[in-house]
Amino acid sequence: MRSARCASSAPSATSCSRRRAALSLPAVPWVLGLPRKAGARMLSDGAEVESFLPTAAEDGFYVFTAKEGATPALRAGTLDPYQLWLPSGWKQMPVPNAISGNYCQPRCDEPWTEVRFEGPAGKMQVIVSPLVKLTNKPNARIDEVGTPERLITAFGPYATGDTIDPDEEVVSAVKEEKNGRTYYNYELFTPYAISGAHNLLSVTTSGSVAVLCAASATEKQWSSQQETLKKAIASFTV
Repeated sequence: MRSARCASSAPSATSCSRRRAALSLPAVPWVLGLPRKAGARMLSDGAEVESFLPTAAEDGFYVFTAKEGATPALRAGTLDPYQLWLPSGWKQMPVPNAISGNYCQPRCDEPWTEVRFEGPAGKMQVIVSPLVKLTNKPNARIDEVGTPERLITAFGPYATGDTIDPDEEVVSAVKEEKNGRTYYNYELFTPYAISGAHNLLSVTTSGSVAVLCAASATEKQWSSQQETLKKAIASFTV
């Protein structure tokens, strides 16, 4: 379970520097502010989700459905369509071509970002990672690939931009069944991660890939909006 690190106990500068320097692994960053490449597909440029998405069963949320053809991976048939709820006031953000998987479908070797959103409560993104380095079994369920404890060290860095210490940074790890598919749901406390101090992940598999829905928030956002983010992550289905 988690404990604060590089905080008031003031560990050595070398320790903190090593922690922050663990960014050389193949993480997928948020990459803010980059221009949209030609051909990128967006639902609505700069509009808040309530202006163009249908309402969800929960007040204050709107249903985003990534259907066939919506992203390079979905057009290639690499994974199944997915759905999640987004809070009001959020916007869909551009995904730079370099991290969209557009150049390598249908056989990408590294993770890519499907969609990204930002709002008052934090950020959300859907990331896809090939399973080839973890299993050779075709169409493996997430629980056939590994345990929640093992897989958070494999997949967590793609969302946070930092290594994951399961003993200190995993607040909770829960296995869940939804519509015949298994999901691993995590809450992380990662005070020095690129994505933010608080992270929520829901991970499942689709064909030969793992699909991650990740939400992140700063301390300020988390203190007032954590329930909103938890509901959004809980809505994720593939």
